[in-house]
Amino acid sequence: MSNVLVYSGPGVSSSALHHTLKTLKTLLPTYDVQTVNAKTLALDPWQQSTSLLVLPGGRDLPYVEELSRTHYRSDSSATTAAAGTARGEKAYEKVVEFVEQHGGSFCGICAGAYYASGHCAFELGSPIQVDGARPFLRFFPGTCSGTVYPGFVYESDKGARIVDLDLVRPLPDAPTPSQAERGVDAAKRWRCHYNGGGAFMDADSFRDMGVEVLVRYTAPGEEALELELDIDLNATAPAEAGRAPTQLPAKKPAYAGQAASVLCSVGKGKALLFGTHPEFPLLPWSQAVQLSASKDQVVGPDSQDASQAQRKQAELLHHEKRRLTWLRDVLAERLGLRAELPDWVVQGDAAKAATAVTGTTVPDSGEPKLLPIIVTSTDSRSFSTTLEALRQVATKNAAVVSHLSTESISQDGLQRDLIGSFKDSNDSIHLYRATGETADRLFQLCRSASYDAFSKPVLLSNKDAAVNDASDAPAEQEKEVDLDSVPKYLLCYPGQGGDPDLPDPTLLPHWNIAEYRRYLSQFGDAVKQLENEDGNWARWTRHGGGGGGGAGMSHFFGAGWAGSSSLGGSGSADPSSIRVGQTTLYGEMVTSTQTMLDKNFRFLSAFPVGTTFFATQQMSGRGRGSNRWISPRGCLQFSSVFKVPLEMAAKTVFLQYLSAMAIVEGIRIALGPTAAGREVASKIRIKWPNDVYAEVPIEGDDGEGEGEGAAAAAAPARTATFDHKGKRYAKMAGILVNSQFSGGKEFVLISGCGINCLNSRPTTSLLELVQLHNRSRPGTDADRLEEVSQEKLGAAILRVFESMWKTFLGSGGDFGPFVERYRRMWLHSDQEVVLGADALGGDGEAVKLGSAVDEGSKVRIVGISSDHGLLRAVRVGSSVTTWDERAWSSSSSRGGGYGVDEVIELQPDGNSFDMLKNMVRRKA
Repeated sequence: MSNVLVYSGPGVSSSALHHTLKTLKTLLPTYDVQTVNAKTLALDPWQQSTSLLVLPGGRDLPYVEELSRTHYRSDSSATTAAAGTARGEKAYEKVVEFVEQHGGSFCGICAGAYYASGHCAFELGSPIQVDGARPFLRFFPGTCSGTVYPGFVYESDKGARIVDLDLVRPLPDAPTPSQAERGVDAAKRWRCHYNGGGAFMDADSFRDMGVEVLVRYTAPGEEALELELDIDLNATAPAEAGRAPTQLPAKKPAYAGQAASVLCSVGKGKALLFGTHPEFPLLPWSQAVQLSASKDQVVGPDSQDASQAQRKQAELLHHEKRRLTWLRDVLAERLGLRAELPDWVVQGDAAKAATAVTGTTVPDSGEPKLLPIIVTSTDSRSFSTTLEALRQVATKNAAVVSHLSTESISQDGLQRDLIGSFKDSNDSIHLYRATGETADRLFQLCRSASYDAFSKPVLLSNKDAAVNDASDAPAEQEKEVDLDSVPKYLLCYPGQGGDPDLPDPTLLPHWNIAEYRRYLSQFGDAVKQLENEDGNWARWTRHGGGGGGGAGMSHFFGAGWAGSSSLGGSGSADPSSIRVGQTTLYGEMVTSTQTMLDKNFRFLSAFPVGTTFFATQQMSGRGRGSNRWISPRGCLQFSSVFKVPLEMAAKTVFLQYLSAMAIVEGIRIALGPTAAGREVASKIRIKWPNDVYAEVPIEGDDGEGEGEGAAAAAAPARTATFDHKGKRYAKMAGILVNSQFSGGKEFVLISGCGINCLNSRPTTSLLELVQLHNRSRPGTDADRLEEVSQEKLGAAILRVFESMWKTFLGSGGDFGPFVERYRRMWLHSDQEVVLGADALGGDGEAVKLGSAVDEGSKVRIVGISSDHGLLRAVRVGSSVTTWDERAWSSSSSRGGGYGVDEVIELQPDGNSFDMLKNMVRRKA
């Protein structure tokens, strides 16, 4: 997962920020779009995980002040700085480094474009003029001068308008009726909002410096056409019958034909700058269009000339499609991002367009609806216990819980199969016994639902002035859907009393439960063979346990420990009975598998250890920190439930390591025991602490030819890659572990995994690795690999996970059984790195065993402590290596083991490898 960061510090207009976030989330649904402040830009290591940084509309002068402010890492920064012992960091310097050195992309809009230019010239000769150099980013080396249109007034929207611009590269399209009447070149015209922005003066003269003009303000001679197309956002009186809306003054002559948008090549990266506001929607009913304007005057349906109003609406819909299409093309083709159009644009469905505005019937961009969650199990007896536990949870916590449609629930007779409803900490949940009829009706209910009742107002500013230093004026009201408040429907398939044990396959087009079950059973033998390989976890015998559990566990766990029972109560005391992936939940479209389990403990308490929640797509997918995104199809996503006794609380750190190992070993099993399968599996490695990367060809060296290769060559450039020891690696999987105290004698752990199985770039996937392998062996069918389905991969990973987890519990939480395999899988054996000044241990600094190690020292990674899971490093000249047993021993055993060799231990929580810089540092 790659980030898109949007600056949200002083100077940013709240309405510009809101629409910037919405447009980016619409066009970049598989990226984590989040806000960021100047201190984070200055101090945190965000560059490696970020694809695009955006400086939105607002006020230029606060940007100058805030982004130039010096930030220090220490709380005692003033003293440190005065003593001259620390160098402060400035946000704008990190932005330049991100673009020039890391090859990142930058987008500046209106005030962001003024700031990113070499010189800002605003309203020269007026009382509010701003005229000065901007020696900070200088992505556009010339002057950004404005306002292009007259009428700008502080603390208002006077001067705001919708304008037509000229595309340098035409976007083929049929003309609207108005354009046809006037003979306008429809392919050349592009419409968007404007308010106080500038033009990039004489941009063509900077062509040799990497500046390309993308859009121009209309040329001289086209003013009359432009005036007729402009929409005045500030008129307050309705238009009289038969009279055209008030016309705005034309653009200032000096700006006709000047650049409205430029793309600048800067070092290894790109900077996309706009003098206009392309982030605001053009839909006729959007508040951005209706702001301070009479509907009758602009697009109102109650106009005396209804046909004219309808034509206005149709034309704005047409231009909204062009706005999104052109922006998608620029983001994808010029910045190399994985950009997508919303369904209503692709399908040309005007009815769906009506639902694409926040606050109507669905979230912005026509996102799909949340669908019912399917609950099944391969063990009917265990599932009966789970259903009874769910029924008790619903009874004990009974509450009046809203439905998507009360009328549909009562009319369709769905109340008959209702097990219970309750409100948990995060979600409202309805439980249904699944019959064929009930399942069909619930899916229909969810697909046709209106989300109006679950929308919340968003406070927005009604100004977007480039250098406005006044406080925000009263805000316009828009709404966005709170997906957590939308009720969740669960369909339980007990397979008893004539009820089906599986849903109709037509309801689940992207997940085959029967196929998953078949592979889960089939891979039992493969995992047993894996356990018996030399150096594997099941052959480890230091504690006399090993062997995957059984009698070897009884000495550690008391009879009261609940093992495989539901998380909230009694059951088998034998952890060897744990079955990972036996009880499953599945949703084609959910909020977040991690949130549903982690934030609803009453709901979670009804399920046994090993329960796994799969999803095809997540609308609020969760990653480390605050990362959220809409996940792409083809990514295998699941969250599994585990727990450990209170005595093992300190061992929970190891679950992320075991999760990564299970992914790597599971891929190996899914690919099969052939030489080809082993070859592809060997390319997949662990990046500490919680990522899985795959070796990929360096661009231009992938052996691609015609057909598949040509398609791959046209794919977006890879992101989240690094080079290590002469090889290139791309991110293939990520892991998130959450833990909570159950209130009894256990800690409950949720391991969330996302593996790129079938999805394409911007990183890589198992499918791509298989295709690359097959292309390298043309005509040798015996050595070709089959595509691995998500069901097959999921079953293989969970089978491995089950074996590893039992061994982990049997060893008392010692990582020793897994050292040999982990050492072969990870990327960091004897890797020389720099210890970053912000690499944190539990007490706020690196844990050092021995004499002090200066921050910034070069050290060598050797292993992980087997008792606490801390990353171990030694001085470069130390005799300890990765293959030394001391590198992986417990911290308590170091007494006579290291001698004079010094060891530094780093916690995985909060630290990560910056592989581009060969540095261990705090994770953003």
